[in-house]
Amino acid sequence: MARAEAAVVQRSSKKKQKRDQVSREERQGLDARQKTLGDLKQKQAAIEARKRKASPSPSASKKQKKRKKRGSDSADDDGDADDESGASASAYVVP
Repeated sequence: MARAEAAVVQRSSKKKQKRDQVSREERQGLDARQKTLGDLKQKQAAIEARKRKASPSPSASKKQKKRKKRGSDSADDDGDADDESGASASAYVVP
């Protein structure tokens, strides 16, 4: 009888040790994942900061040039007045 009880106690203690080991491994894995995720976020933030500081790409400069062209065309708030004066001048053409 004592032999059977000893075997049961030994098995239960091994199971407890195994549960404790698995629990430790899970905590270590969680810590490692959180650390890696934090490192990744820092790396991505650094990359985004570099992109913001970097010179604009050629396509961006083209967009800026287009904006400048539009800005000079629409510099007058009364742009319609210019169009009407051109139409009225062509209406008074002498044959």
